[in-house]
Amino acid sequence: MEIDCLIEQKEGFLAAIEIKAGQSYNKDYIRNLLLFPDDIGGKTIRKELVYKGKEKSRVKNIRINTWQDFLMPGDKFLNGK
Repeated sequence: MEIDCLIEQKEGFLAAIEIKAGQSYNKDYIRNLLLFPDDIGGKTIRKELVYKGKEKSRVKNIRINTWQDFLMPGDKFLNGK
């Protein structure tokens, strides 16, 4: 299992991010995020799929986001919201 990006935030959580080039959501896109633990060493893991599509959603504890919204300044996911 691999995750494309793991970012440690100063607020005390980790962001696990999968990045996909597809324009249509595919449930296989989140397979590794579902297998990834929800916490590591007492730090909560926030999980997100970033893809080229236009639909935003949430599956279990995984935020599904468009790359345009992910790159917007003030994105709340990486800011702990």
